[in-house]
Amino acid sequence: DLAISVLTAFLWLVSTFVWAKALVDIKVSTGASIIPGIKSCKAPGTTCHFLSVISMGILNVSVV
Repeated sequence: DLAISVLTAFLWLVSTFVWAKALVDIKVSTGASIIPGIKSCKAPGTTCHFLSVISMGILNVSVV
């Protein structure tokens, strides 16, 4: 019984870290840093502005 509890706790902890890393990747890939990589924003005479990102508070809570 103890071994199963320890294994379950370990897997839960690992999955939490994996989800936290995925959340960071989501935030990076949807943040303002993607503007220079958009091909249409590199066109001459074109200006691209980053307005906002939808709040990710619920995703942050899901990690906790």
